[in-house]
Amino acid sequence: MTNLTHELRAQGYDLISGPVRDQKLLQLWIKKFLSDAQLAYTNLQNVFQGSAKLQAVEAPALNVNSNLKDQYSFNLGISMLQEILHAIGLDSFDLSSVIQSGRSLSISYQDAFTQQIPIGQLQDFLSSADFRYPNQVLLREANRNDLLAVSGIMQAKKLLVSIQTNEQLSDSQAAEASKKGQGKLKCNLSGNHQLDMSYSGNAPFPIAVMANRLCFDKGHFRKTELLTDREHLF
Repeated sequence: MTNLTHELRAQGYDLISGPVRDQKLLQLWIKKFLSDAQLAYTNLQNVFQGSAKLQAVEAPALNVNSNLKDQYSFNLGISMLQEILHAIGLDSFDLSSVIQSGRSLSISYQDAFTQQIPIGQLQDFLSSADFRYPNQVLLREANRNDLLAVSGIMQAKKLLVSIQTNEQLSDSQAAEASKKGQGKLKCNLSGNHQLDMSYSGNAPFPIAVMANRLCFDKGHFRKTELLTDREHLF
């Protein structure tokens, strides 16, 4: 089974691991060494002006389907799942009151697609861009190569979770999990030791981000650098 995180990394995307899932195309973030990324501007065109056009393209997410999973040990997986559920509006869901122990938990997605700004467009824009107004703070962060631009968003319409347990499960536990999911989670047993859960929202939700570091030298744009999840972005 191919690892979802590794597959997304190969496509240039960073799997979102935290509860913050409001990333959008062309957001400008500040990422200092060994620090969490901080949102600086909702759109880089709010502070940069240029003649080149920035036009997003949409395409299916390559190879991202229910067969591509990330598998975790039980308690670590529950922790990861809680953050995802919090992000999609199920922050009160507490699975530990239904299942106390287990062996593993896997997470996968279905109906995924990407929206992306072609990197050539972004580079052309920045090569001829100017600040919209004098901004010494932005210039300092640019010259330190601390600016990140979100150039791609991967979204999915369906979340799939499979939990392998040590204990023998009952139909009542699946029903209790569905009840705690407020009707948004479908829960059913697949054998005596596996609980499957699925979520399909009214709107797609972000699962991964593509970000590029913007490199400047004394106020001159030089290049972009594609970042990976090893930078611990989101």
